[in-house]
Amino acid sequence: MTHTDLSQKDFRSLIAQQGLTYDEAELAEFYEAYGLVRAMASRVRKPRSYMAEPVAVFAPVQTSST
Repeated sequence: MTHTDLSQKDFRSLIAQQGLTYDEAELAEFYEAYGLVRAMASRVRKPRSYMAEPVAVFAPVQTSST
């Protein structure tokens, strides 16, 4: 199981607050996925420079319209 900063009890509360109902197997799977998504988000959400965006460095070649 993946570590997450949110307990299963708190996770279930968040799901219930949204009016969603799932069986125990689905909740366990969603809880595990939540931990994986949090880990991915922590790796992705890093400050990036302007030059990290491909559109900022792409210069299309102009061709003649003949």
